[in-house]
Order: sequence, then structure tokens, then C-alpha cells
Amino acid sequence: MRVESQGVWDVAFGGPELARAFNRVATGRAAEVLVYRGPPGVAVGRGLEAVRLRRDDLTPLYEEPFVPRTHVGRRLGFAVPTGAVLEVVPGRPDWELEVVPVHALAGADGVFGGPGVRLVRAFTGSVRGRSSAVLYYGGPEASVEIACRGADGFGVVRLDGGLAPAGPLVPAPASRSGVTTVRLLPGTMLQVSGGTDTWTPTVERAGR
Repeated sequence: MRVESQGVWDVAFGGPELARAFNRVATGRAAEVLVYRGPPGVAVGRGLEAVRLRRDDLTPLYEEPFVPRTHVGRRLGFAVPTGAVLEVVPGRPDWELEVVPVHALAGADGVFGGPGVRLVRAFTGSVRGRSSAVLYYGGPEASVEIACRGADGFGVVRLDGGLAPAGPLVPAPASRSGVTTVRLLPGTMLQVSGGTDTWTPTVERAGR
């Protein structure tokens, strides 16, 4: 660490207790570390290049390549559990981040609700996208074929009832394109980190 100054300066080191806490909406003009105190939800924002999520001990919540990211101006869509620490990388001077709550998630019947449901993309057959998104699989137990292509990293993570990652389903292929078949149960929530890739989950053999 190198500091050059013409006057008095100070710097503080610490954990999440030094981060600015928010419950729903945060705004800023520069890079910042935040801690989310609201209920689990889906985040959207503007003016952001990337958001890196960490646990309260500052270890990554998503390992690479599962860092939701987007190009400036494209809406983010990623799950944020309660207590997550967010490292915000702005794409322009004024940015805004909102976490819209989702509740009663991943019950026995897969029922969930809350205002954030409108930000979750439900599918039973197929769905297509090009950036980070939260998906809900509402069909029967099935083999699902997930295809991706593009220049950026790509991954799919299964989410638990608190919208925290429960394990990778599709790691980024070395070629950054390819097709992977996974088994999904009814009511499965997924986090897709797509960057500028095109991704397409398609139910291949429903019920088998």
C-alpha cells in the first residue's frame, strides 16, 4: 500500500462492520463495499459493471466464474441472501442497486412469493437469456439441457431456500461454449451468470 498526500490523511481497516448497511436500495458514485440487512431477494441495478458477493467473513459467496456481472446499462439479476457483503464496481459515476425481497422460497411444493417474484424467470420448457438472471424451474423432475456460447465466462448455480448458492451445476467450459445436461427437481431455483453469453436451459426428458 502506497499513500501520497499533501496534507493529513487516515485509513481504517476492518470487517463488514465498517461497510454501509442497506435494507432495500443503495446508491453511490464510486466503488464501495455494502452489507445487505434485508430479507433474501433478487437484485437489480443501473450504472454497475459488476457486483461481487461475499459472506460475512469476506470469503466469496460465489467462486469464479459465478460472479454475476453485466455490461453497463444492462440490468443485473442476481440472488442476494441476508447478511451478504457486496463489493460494487461502478460502470459510471452514479449507480443504484435495489434488492427486491422474495419469501417462502423452496418449500415442499415450490411455492414462493414477494415483490421480487416478478424478477425471477420461471420456466418449465425452455428460457433464453444473455446476462445474469435468477430462474425458477416449475416442471416435474427432469433432465435439463443447458447450452451456452459467447466470449465471457458462464455458470449455473443451484440456490437454497435463503437464496444462497448451494453448489454449481454448470461450471464455465474451457471453450466458453457447450452443452451440459443436469437433473432438476420441481421448485429448483437457479442463478445464471452469463456475462454477454447466450444461455438456453431446455427440458430434454421431462419426468424420466
